[in-house]
Amino acid sequence: MPQLYRSILSHMANDDFAEVQRQLEATASELKTAMDPKRRRTLLREMSRLVAEAERISSHPPQMSHKKP
Repeated sequence: MPQLYRSILSHMANDDFAEVQRQLEATASELKTAMDPKRRRTLLREMSRLVAEAERISSHPPQMSHKKP
C-alpha cells in the first residue's frame, strides 16, 4: 500500500479514536453526577461499548477497498 494511503487511513483511525475518546470522557463525566441507578447502569454499558469500539479502532485501522471502477 502506498505511503499516502497509509497516512490517510491512519488519520481516519485517529479521528475515529478521538471521537470515541471524547464520547468516553463525556459519559464518564455524566456518570460522576448521575444518582439514578438505572441511568448509571445505562452509562456503564455505554462506556463498555465505547471501550470496545476504541479497542477495535486501535487494533484494526480502516482498510481501503481495492475494487477497480
